[in-house]
Amino acid sequence: MSKQSAKDNPPGSFLNKGRPYDFQFVHFKVSGAGFCIAVDEVKEIIPYSPPARKPRAMEGMAGFVELRGISVPLIDIRKRFSLPSSGQRPAKILIVRFEGRIAGIIADEVIDVEHKTIGAEGGARILTITTSEILTPEEKRFFDSPYTG
Repeated sequence: MSKQSAKDNPPGSFLNKGRPYDFQFVHFKVSGAGFCIAVDEVKEIIPYSPPARKPRAMEGMAGFVELRGISVPLIDIRKRFSLPSSGQRPAKILIVRFEGRIAGIIADEVIDVEHKTIGAEGGARILTITTSEILTPEEKRFFDSPYTG
């Protein structure tokens, strides 16, 4: 049985098409809830630093952090999905790539980089989403600095 690649499964699709699928992801938590994002979307993980606010920031945006001279907009998953406060101070920012741009996702903790084989007989089903899918068109316009490096 041949294995599928990430290109065989568009974002938002269920990965259980009868062939095993190797999937690597970063597992992180926000407000006690677990989230995963594909490793190939994550550019780097940096320590949390309080964001600078900009006027007219969208509701799910926390502000910006400076990263090597680039102003990186931050996505606050807690606000985006109306999660309760955990009382835990955010610890990390996942710097992610999407549609030629970069963003930061605020995480209470990063658990691990994990590898799973998905879709084998009796195997797990997983719904994949991308950073691009959790943002509205208006929010995407908020990201005004294309990733060039």
